[in-house]
Amino acid sequence: MLGDYLSIILEFLGQMVERYGALGIAAAMFTESLGVPFASTVVFLSAGSLIYSGKITFWPLFGASTAGITLGSIAGYFLGYVSRAMGHVIKLTFRGRRLSRKPPEVKKKSKVWQFIEHYGSFSVFMAQLFGLTRTFISFPAGIMKMNLPLFTVYTALGGALFSLVSISLSILLTGVVKAFYSYIRLLLHQPAPVWIVTIALVAGMIWLYRHLGWKVPLDKLIDRGKSWLERRM
Repeated sequence: MLGDYLSIILEFLGQMVERYGALGIAAAMFTESLGVPFASTVVFLSAGSLIYSGKITFWPLFGASTAGITLGSIAGYFLGYVSRAMGHVIKLTFRGRRLSRKPPEVKKKSKVWQFIEHYGSFSVFMAQLFGLTRTFISFPAGIMKMNLPLFTVYTALGGALFSLVSISLSILLTGVVKAFYSYIRLLLHQPAPVWIVTIALVAGMIWLYRHLGWKVPLDKLIDRGKSWLERRM
C-alpha cells in the first residue's frame, strides 16, 4: 500500500520535472528532504535529458536542486522542533506536571540519534550525501535543537555536493545511452551486403582461429615486436 502511494508521488514529481524544469527539480528535492524517500531518483533520471534537450542549462538545474534540498531540510527541521515542543505541552497538559527539558531516557538510542550525537553539526553535511539519511536527518536535528545557522550551512554545502555529483552522473549516463543508441541505429541502417560481408569476415576469423591453429601467444608476439624494433634501430 505504501509502495503504491510512493509510486504515485514519484510519477507526479516526474511529470512536474518534465513540465516545469528547474522548478520541478526543486519541488522533487524539497519533497525528499521533507520525508518522501527516493524522490531524488527523478532528478538523476531526468537531469541529463533536460540538459541535452536544451530545456535548461547546468547551473540553474544545480541551483534549483540545492535550493530544494536546503529549504526542504529547514522545513523538516522546524517540524521536528515543533513536534518536540508540542510533545512537551501535551505531556504537561495530561500529566499535570513539568517535565525535564532533557529527552527521555531510553534503553537503546536509534542509529540516527547516535550518528548526530557523535558527529555533531557536521553529521548534517555527511547525511546530505546519501538517500535515506538526507530524507530523515532534519527531523532529529530539529528535535535535538541543533544550531539552526550551522544546520543550514552544512545542509546547503552537502546538498550542493550531492547535486553536483548526481547531475554530472546523469549527464554522463545520458550521453553514454545516447551514443549507444546512435551506434545501434547506425548499424541497423546499413544495407544488407554490409551485414553479409561483416558476418562472413567474423565467421571466417573464428573458423581460422579454431580449426587452423591460428594462435600466437602474447609473449611471443611481444618478443617478435622487440626484435623487429632492434633490427630497425
